[in-house]
Amino acid sequence: MKIKEKTNLIIIGSWNLGILIPDWFIKEFDWKSDNKNIPIEMAIGPTNLIRFSLDDILIQPFNDRLILSANKENNEVYESINKLAY
Repeated sequence: MKIKEKTNLIIIGSWNLGILIPDWFIKEFDWKSDNKNIPIEMAIGPTNLIRFSLDDILIQPFNDRLILSANKENNEVYESINKLAY
């Protein structure tokens, strides 16, 4: 079995999970997306983990870090992640 490598950007900090939702990212970063229906995935269990994708970027907010991952491995997606980080 071949293991697929993925590129992640992890931003350490104290994050407010109450505001890190797709609408906030779209508003704060002036996100230009054709996708108006953004599914939010939630873990079932003792944790309150969520994640969602905006175009080709998977966003996983935690209390102590924010993880941005490329769903599609190409330079355009990497540049989008880089813009989000700054």
